[in-house]
Amino acid sequence: MKVITKKQSLNKMTIKFTNAAKYYNAFPHQDEAWDWLQTKVSPEILNIFAAKYREKNTEIVKNIKSIEQIKNKKYTNTWEGILKAAIDAGAEYPEVVAAQWALESGNGKHVSGENNYFGLKGQGSEVNTKEFLNEKWIEIKDKFIDFPDLYSAVNYLVTKWYKDYKTWKGINNCKTWEAACYQLQKEGYATDPLYGEKLIEIIKSKNKIKKPKHSNPLNVEYMSQRDNYRDATRTCFSSSCAMMLKYLKPDSIVSDDDYIRKVFYNGDSTESTAQIKALFNYGLQARFFNRANVNTIKTQIDNNKPVPVGFLHKGTVQSPSGGGHWACVIGYDDDGFIVHDPWGELDLITGEYINTTGINLHYSYKNFNPRWMVEGVSTGWCILA
Repeated sequence: MKVITKKQSLNKMTIKFTNAAKYYNAFPHQDEAWDWLQTKVSPEILNIFAAKYREKNTEIVKNIKSIEQIKNKKYTNTWEGILKAAIDAGAEYPEVVAAQWALESGNGKHVSGENNYFGLKGQGSEVNTKEFLNEKWIEIKDKFIDFPDLYSAVNYLVTKWYKDYKTWKGINNCKTWEAACYQLQKEGYATDPLYGEKLIEIIKSKNKIKKPKHSNPLNVEYMSQRDNYRDATRTCFSSSCAMMLKYLKPDSIVSDDDYIRKVFYNGDSTESTAQIKALFNYGLQARFFNRANVNTIKTQIDNNKPVPVGFLHKGTVQSPSGGGHWACVIGYDDDGFIVHDPWGELDLITGEYINTTGINLHYSYKNFNPRWMVEGVSTGWCILA
């Protein structure tokens, strides 16, 4: 009889992901194993897996690789690149993520682990680091997570510290970005007692040198869907994207009818994939994003980019309903968004249209956000160029 030693048995031990998911019980060792695996898989593979796991639409799976390649090119190791990655990862305050990057890595010059610009600790590279313990700075050796790319590090940070995670309430829940900076310090992200203040100073210094070269609201041409050459009642998505396209590439189209023809060539007006393809046909790289928040839109406007947004326009503000509607955000103020609504002016409280002209409307955060972020913080739908 052949005897298999324990060492031989361990060498042959393997696991199927389906069984790992089936028998997951949120035990600490299971969480640690899944968290480790998460850092080893690239965003491209994760997105293809997510599409296969959640959707039966092979069209989405087929196109997701090219869309991801476009997205990944934008994640540069710069302040702007970190902002874009933080927005995609679902951070309510992307400027705080960028400030952490600047502080922890010396503006992207140093890493603690591979592609780890945030001093995130865990299994990985062992390096020397400084910690503030017992009222003084000391140098110790510690282990820091290795990530396959920059976005994976940002996504890990946002998932564990910005979003709600297990029993932890993430800093996305803070009412201001300043409060978010102090909350990171309070919850022990770093031992530096001045960590929150340093983040705030970095953001303030960035804001001082920021010189917008455009107005707010943006000077976006209004396009009504009511006069569209076909399907006028169901082409709000297309008219909203056409407004964005015309502003960013003025010579690309004359009216939204030009754009709508391209959309229906690629699919249907209600499909985000058809919109992304049509925009790409005109030379505009864009992506559908379903984890947006108010700061996502503000950042786009600050970068001179209008933003088509999808929301529920029927029912009351307390109980929004309907198949969905799209409008184009062209600006913002302290109380709400400035919007071009292609169908007209919506009474956000009642869910009824009160005017057929939707130019430069003020949709308050108070009454618009419940219709836009229906599933909670950072769940808004939009198109990001």
